[in-house]
Amino acid sequence: MVIDPLIIRLVVVILLANLIIVIGFIPARKRKIEDASLLYQDRLIEFYPDRFVLNGYYFGPFGRKTVRLGDIVSLDTVDLNLRTGKYRIQGTGDFRTWFPQDLRRSGRKKAFIASLRGKRMKIGFTVEDFERVQQIFCERGWLKEKN
Repeated sequence: MVIDPLIIRLVVVILLANLIIVIGFIPARKRKIEDASLLYQDRLIEFYPDRFVLNGYYFGPFGRKTVRLGDIVSLDTVDLNLRTGKYRIQGTGDFRTWFPQDLRRSGRKKAFIASLRGKRMKIGFTVEDFERVQQIFCERGWLKEKN
């Protein structure tokens, strides 16, 4: 009995698609960090005096992106709605702003949008304690006013 190569390819594609869907819904975990300079941490972000690290940036819960505060050109806050990514788990909807994974984004009210020096794509990110992170950004002069 010979199995048609088209059937084999179809089965492989279906299995890979299901694997990607399953991995995409694995939540990022809060890491244990013993660094005295850590200002704030939750499952989504780690904030240090000179940088912040976004967990789950690339694919599902994997991949972390470090953003140096010196690379930020502008930092704004937006109210989350359908157009600004309230129901987006991860990725982009307008090819201008990338959101790291946040399985609970639909329950959040606001997000930060960072424009980086030399980068076309902006980074949109949410945090578990918006007011605290907003206060940290304001204290350091990265966010001009509280919205």
